[in-house]
Amino acid sequence: MRIDGLNQEILWKTLRVRSVMVKVVLVGAYPWRMTRLKLVADSLKKHGFNVNILLPKVNVRFKPKFISAFLRYSSYMMQELLIDSDVIHVFNIPDIYGLPPLLKMKTRNIKFIYDVRSPWGDELLDLGYKQLHDAAELIERILTVKASAITTVNSILGKRAREWGASRVYVIPNYPSEEFKPSIDPKELRCRLGLDNCRIVLFVGAFTSIECALDIVTIFPNIIREIPDTVLIMVGDGALMPEIRRRIVEMGVRDRVVLTGWIPHSEVANWISIADLCLAPRREGGKASRFFAPESVLKVNEYLALGKPVVVTPVGGFKNAPSPPFIIASLSRLDEAIIEALKKPIKVENPLKYTWTTSEKKLIKVYDEVLGED
Repeated sequence: MRIDGLNQEILWKTLRVRSVMVKVVLVGAYPWRMTRLKLVADSLKKHGFNVNILLPKVNVRFKPKFISAFLRYSSYMMQELLIDSDVIHVFNIPDIYGLPPLLKMKTRNIKFIYDVRSPWGDELLDLGYKQLHDAAELIERILTVKASAITTVNSILGKRAREWGASRVYVIPNYPSEEFKPSIDPKELRCRLGLDNCRIVLFVGAFTSIECALDIVTIFPNIIREIPDTVLIMVGDGALMPEIRRRIVEMGVRDRVVLTGWIPHSEVANWISIADLCLAPRREGGKASRFFAPESVLKVNEYLALGKPVVVTPVGGFKNAPSPPFIIASLSRLDEAIIEALKKPIKVENPLKYTWTTSEKKLIKVYDEVLGED
């Protein structure tokens, strides 16, 4: 036992020294907006790695969309091929960004870490791009088998990776940083917004049918009838915003709904801190929904980290999520679940367990073991 422990300590020190020389490139669509990528970058830097976040040099958007998308994707992939690195860490969607590392693995000794946050092919199906599904899933499968290591945000995606043939799979939960805290006193913010004596229901996310944004607005009058002092705050934006604005006026609840639009991620904690109840529904029956779980959805863990209970729909790993802190209800009875949760508040126990500290330890283990293969 003494020898094993000593060897492990020597290996650990060797890897720590070696990490100073290891060049890591982090790749992802819109990296400046990716909280998980930023957390990974900070953790690796803290442990001595030389980290470079690859920023796209071409970010054009025009019609026809497929031409501008081709220019963005091809330019970014060329940057991947040309940049010097020892490790390329790709955050998925679009997973096509994982192809350049495969080529570089053949031409030089680099490591490729493939971070899977959601299933690309199934996401395309849910968004209506059925014709792209098969090609997207084929790319996913190739990357899964060929990558040096697969990191996923939950065990459901991890199980899929193993079934597809991945030999090294790690689950790194999508938890927020311990620094994710409000910058304004919640009581002060409530007062400033004129919401001192209100019960606040909060939704954070994209205004899409997948995240049920319009459904939430549609059922809100039912909630007000039961609990008149309720206010709905919706943080985000998306394709359904015009319809949501119209529906709010049509139903006569404009003075009870706050639409913030997109805000910097640094301000999200302020809005969560004033909420009594948070919402994270997802359309049931969606192909991608079966791969979602409590540990994989960042906003859900941001809610929990700030001590807020969460109403969710029974999709993927949420079907058997612990209650509390989750209130699980189908979309058809979402209003009933919200009303009950507001009338009988529940407490989130041990919110500190939903932080990146846990994830960081697993991340460093991935790098130590992948680099230790040589």
